[in-house]
Amino acid sequence: MCPAAFSGLRTAESGHGAWTSRGQELPYARTLTYEQWDEALATGNAREGSFDWYFIPLKDAAYANRASIRVENINGPVLMISGVDDKVWPSTGLTEFAVERLKRLGFRYLVKHLAYADAGHSIAWPNGPTTMLKSKHPVSGEEMDMGGTPEGTARARQDSWPRMLEFLSHALGGR
Repeated sequence: MCPAAFSGLRTAESGHGAWTSRGQELPYARTLTYEQWDEALATGNAREGSFDWYFIPLKDAAYANRASIRVENINGPVLMISGVDDKVWPSTGLTEFAVERLKRLGFRYLVKHLAYADAGHSIAWPNGPTTMLKSKHPVSGEEMDMGGTPEGTARARQDSWPRMLEFLSHALGGR
């Protein structure tokens, strides 16, 4: 389960967001263009290999608010699980963005974030293979690195699964 604080991501190539509702494009978080990224690197405003290409536009609070998923409208407890070493997208940073938004807006339900340092994008059910952390994107064919280590991913899966089941049991009133 990878958390999101923003409804989709606009890639520089497409110019469009990833999510729609009833045929209408939803507000989305834009990323830096390749030119803006090169400039940010050259001026020291971004770090090579980071997700700064995603976070720099979000420094504008009004823009970030417009692009945010209205997580405060969730009508119940929220559990988010992330891998700190996620190489696909900044799941831990975006989760923290959502958690802070919920706190700032006085969200009345329980909010839990489980973040795993040596895990990446592949946190799922326990006892599955964790050694395939690289793959090809099914559409673009681009090499993808999910991040994390096999051991860290296995530990995250093993730890998060019972905690998720316990969270759901509590949230559903022990049903």
